[in-house]
Amino acid sequence: MDDQYFVTDDTALAAYLYLNGFKFIEATLVNRENPKRKKYIMHDDPLREQFVEEFYSRTTHVVPLDYYDARVRVMRYLKVTVRDPRK
Repeated sequence: MDDQYFVTDDTALAAYLYLNGFKFIEATLVNRENPKRKKYIMHDDPLREQFVEEFYSRTTHVVPLDYYDARVRVMRYLKVTVRDPRK
């Protein structure tokens, strides 16, 4: 993917970024390392690294129902897969 996109196969992280306003491509990529997992595609943002750090260091808090709704939303993108342009 181009540098203007960020991809992850972590559904929990994808939901957190969605909840924080990241704009997703409404499709996923097949993960080259593990074809059973798909990668979410979103437009990158200069603050992404900060959000990822907060998420993995568990220094952030979210409203549980909002997080659940975001997780359901991003999981809908699993229904559509697009070809990775780097292949």
